[in-house]
Amino acid sequence: MDTTLTRERIRHSTERGFWRNESLETYLDRWATRRPDKSAVVDGRSRHTYAELARLVERVAHGLRAHGVAPGSVISCQLPNWNECIVLFLAAARLSKGLSYKTALDGYGAVEVGFCSFKLTQIPLQNGQVPVGRGTFRFQDHIAVGLPQLASQLEAEAHWNRMLSLGEQQRLGLARALLLAPQYLFLDEATASLDEASEAALYHLLKEKLPATTIISIGHRSTLQAFHQRHVVLARDGDRFTLHDRSEHAKPL
Repeated sequence: MDTTLTRERIRHSTERGFWRNESLETYLDRWATRRPDKSAVVDGRSRHTYAELARLVERVAHGLRAHGVAPGSVISCQLPNWNECIVLFLAAARLSKGLSYKTALDGYGAVEVGFCSFKLTQIPLQNGQVPVGRGTFRFQDHIAVGLPQLASQLEAEAHWNRMLSLGEQQRLGLARALLLAPQYLFLDEATASLDEASEAALYHLLKEKLPATTIISIGHRSTLQAFHQRHVVLARDGDRFTLHDRSEHAKPL
């Protein structure tokens, strides 16, 4: 494999003090002391200072140790390029130099991860292996919402609003909602271009995958009432509009 890491570059970088003979965890501890409030890692979801990162790494290291991680163990990681992946790697490095750290493709689902975990158990290890991943396989949401044909194009950039039908765009919008898992989800005619069977399947999927999310739908279809606990109508009242709760157990608005 070609590399730009030559002996000359190593010597040059070491002599100038760019590279020090120290581990990543030593580097982290130094900057957590000297620059505790400076940003250390940033992704699209969160940001951590050096002090926060050091505390997270210590907590995860204790958790790994409690799960039996020790020299000879294998940590199988299935995480995207998120801050959590960095935290896990640093925690593993802090525990022991004898660990093996392996990554699994984030697009793998439960079946694939189960197979990989089974294969890892066939390797003679001193202390077994520990899989680490997300609570749900969210990169499979494009398949769950009925868009399996897009599985190979997750990283592609294109004019999707011109290439996908209105129904496909609405399915994609709901896949984004599954990824973000918001506290409140506002859906404005979000299934208007889908048939009623597809609409029902998608709302059942939202209820299953987002149990803690409050879903507020705006639409003209009467079929939407079956997926909500309250039915609120904006009706004309003279020269103004008022809200009316038509739910079975209606409360004053």
